[in-house]
Order: sequence, then C-alpha cells, then structure tokens
Amino acid sequence: SVTNAAIPLLRDRFPQGEVGILQFDAHMDLRDAYEGSKLSHASVMRRAVEAGIPLFQVGIRNYSEEDLEARERYQVGHYDASFLYSQKNTHSLETLDLPSDFPKQLYVTFDVDAFDCGLMNATGTPDPGGLSWWDAITLLTVLTKDRTIIGCDVVELAPNALHHPSYTASKLTYFLMGLASKRCSQ
Repeated sequence: SVTNAAIPLLRDRFPQGEVGILQFDAHMDLRDAYEGSKLSHASVMRRAVEAGIPLFQVGIRNYSEEDLEARERYQVGHYDASFLYSQKNTHSLETLDLPSDFPKQLYVTFDVDAFDCGLMNATGTPDPGGLSWWDAITLLTVLTKDRTIIGCDVVELAPNALHHPSYTASKLTYFLMGLASKRCSQ
C-alpha cells in the first residue's frame, strides 16, 4: 500500500491525464476495500483510478469479480500473465508497447508478486505463472521507451530466511532507478 502515498501527489501536481501508473502485479488491486480498509494493498489501484489517474496493468493472474468490474468501468489497459505467456511463445515481448494515448509520464509500481513464485516466494501472496527476471526487465524497458519515469516503487517484499528474494528486490529497485534516470530526459 506504499503506492497510496503517491496518488494524492500525482493527482494534485499533474493535470489530469498527464501522468499514468504502470503497475506490475499478480493482482489487480481494484477492490473498493479489503478487510474493511479502503487503503489496503488490495485497493490501492482503485484509489488511483478514482483519482482520475490512467492505469495500465502487467502480469495480472489473480483477481476477483469486483476487480474485473472495476477494470472495465475505469477502462484499465492490461497485459495479463496469460497474454504475456502466449505473446512470448508466438511473437516477442519486445514488440509490446503502451497504448499511444497513454500518458507519456509514468509512475511505475512493481509488486514483487508479479514475479513467478519460484523466483519470488518472499511476498504475502506468492503466485505461480508470473514473470521471470528477464521478462520483467524486457517489459520495463519496452513499455517505458519514449516516456519519462517520474517515480517508482517496489512493494510487498516479505523477507524470509532465504536471501535471494531480498537481493532480487534490491536488484530490481536498482534497475528501476537506473531506468528512471535514463528515462527522465526523454
């Protein structure tokens, strides 16, 4: 739910439609509330679209009927995990792009459960069928091409006794910082 803090800033600092959120996640996070909280990690993207911030989701593979209804109502773009799997097997992830009318300025939020649970088990909801390391890096690179990254976060790491998940999240954060630096002057 760290992303909740960025939403008022994005809403208040930028004219509507000037900045969009690129979300990597296993879940849509479009529920109105979860366990009674409207600021839950499962509701954070609902707050974003309610604030009028365009949203594009990548890697989704677990959702509720409420999530699907909100995705349709708020016209949320997406490359779900099943689509990415078929795209990877028939074409290339490098051919993907965000819609041409999606904002050129991006806030990137990366929930580590977007990764396959074999790579990232140190999260509250590890889920099979997710992204590999190189798929994530490829998608981050191609989907942010010709755009400016104005901010980013990496969320939902739940460190455990194994050190590789924490290292993976750290390496991802480092990559995003470099990518944001590269994409800040475009």
